[in-house]
Amino acid sequence: MTNEDIADLLELTVKLMDLHEENPFKSKSYASAAYRISKLGTNLEGKSLTELQALPELGKTTASVVDEILRTGTWSTLQDLLSKTPKGILEMMRIKGLGPKKVKSIWTQLNIETPGELLYAIQEQRLSTLKGFGEKTQADLEKAITFFIAHQGKFHYAEGEEILSTLLPILQNAFPAIKIEIYGATRRKSNVLEQISIAGDYRMMLPLGTYPPYPSLVIESCDETSWTGQIADKYKIEYKAISKSDFYKDIWLSSASVDHIAGMKLEQTFNSEEEIYITNGLAFHPSECREFGSKWNENYINGLIQDKDIHGVIHNHSIYSDGRNTVEEMATACEAAGYSYLVMSDHSQTASYAGGMGMDKVYSQFKTIDNWNAKHPNFRVYKSVESDILSDGSLDYTDAELEGFDLVIVSVHAGLKMDEETAMRRLLKAIEHPSTRILGHMTGRLLLSRPGYPIDHKKIIDACAANKVAIEINASPYRLDIDWRWLMYAQEKGVWISINPDAHSIEGIKDIHWGVVTARKGGLLTSNTLNALELEAFEEWRKNFKK
Repeated sequence: MTNEDIADLLELTVKLMDLHEENPFKSKSYASAAYRISKLGTNLEGKSLTELQALPELGKTTASVVDEILRTGTWSTLQDLLSKTPKGILEMMRIKGLGPKKVKSIWTQLNIETPGELLYAIQEQRLSTLKGFGEKTQADLEKAITFFIAHQGKFHYAEGEEILSTLLPILQNAFPAIKIEIYGATRRKSNVLEQISIAGDYRMMLPLGTYPPYPSLVIESCDETSWTGQIADKYKIEYKAISKSDFYKDIWLSSASVDHIAGMKLEQTFNSEEEIYITNGLAFHPSECREFGSKWNENYINGLIQDKDIHGVIHNHSIYSDGRNTVEEMATACEAAGYSYLVMSDHSQTASYAGGMGMDKVYSQFKTIDNWNAKHPNFRVYKSVESDILSDGSLDYTDAELEGFDLVIVSVHAGLKMDEETAMRRLLKAIEHPSTRILGHMTGRLLLSRPGYPIDHKKIIDACAANKVAIEINASPYRLDIDWRWLMYAQEKGVWISINPDAHSIEGIKDIHWGVVTARKGGLLTSNTLNALELEAFEEWRKNFKK
């Protein structure tokens, strides 16, 4: 163990002591010891306690600590501090710009325990309620967290698609004779990616170092058939050359699950992916639809939800809770984008961390919505709320107050560390409430940041079917919850699925696209998608709810 290793452990001890507000005098003494050890010219490794105590730079107390570290690789004070510090908090403390005091504030006041949760909270404007987190600080922190998460080796599909939208045209223009296609998990549009994979029917010569037409692409290795690199020092990228005779077959194989491949005849050379399906007497399946396993008929494929099928924007937040824009600005943006209705669903009163609405705010928002609707006869804004599901499964207003909303979305935001029995009891009670119309982000997961609480999906879906409650696909690329693998079962049970952006800004409305992508992976039909209903049909659903 080097002196630097020992100093690092002492510095971590100092940070955790500051985080937990331990004795500040001891904290300062350990910080001073860490500094002195880092500057020592003498290697401490292999020295006995007596030899350590003889060093004037250490002193008896520090020497004892160093001796314990050298013998065990850690020391008791640090272990005690680690035992009461969640893993995610330790990760947050590694993020540039986040010292112990700020982490303490975020943890204790907002109940945030992972970098991913923190990133999501910044995008919801929740940090603005904390002292010392101005707009610039949040912007800098957002960049730092994004960098940190990206360096964990995985990233959200939405980030990959954004990169490819500019990278592919540049590469195709630079190499016009090569057929270039997305490959592997990237082609399947998997929710989470470890790298961006592309393939071509010929070797693409790229020099090591920065590739000029795409400055942030740095090539790290290159051989006769492939190259690998990084984009923006964040995203892994791989190119592989495939023989012309096997090109479309290999591209297709990389995008299909084992079950989807089963039984397919692949002996010949194919000139397109479409030809593979024609040869096997099947309808063409888009790449995102090959992971489920099932092979669908042409009518089913044609009925899959598309971006253009969405008519309403359900589940949105405004400045009445933690959104960045006004109700009017959100509505104007939705109408300009071609939608015909907006469901305004700000947080309920218990969500104080998100500026949740007491009834005075609710009535003020109702007036704002009434004024808008009076001036816009061809577009409708609905009075909704995202009601917290409380710890006992009850909702966040009285029954009489809930009846005043056009529709109620229910979600769990606090007390996420539940076992399955607790989670099921809590969710089922909320689903059975007579005002509940949509179940929001069913498991509470944040991709790459937080697993969902454990639930029995079938029982939850069955309960939603029995109580005529729709289920949300939260379209935020950080959530995509309910997982697409359960959409087929939900459809079989006759449950409406609503693809909701959970937008906290005008920009967030566009997240509907990511919800549509994941919905198609699970085979969601337009006819089973709640917000694919046009305004008149949606109003009919709303009025006849549970009748």
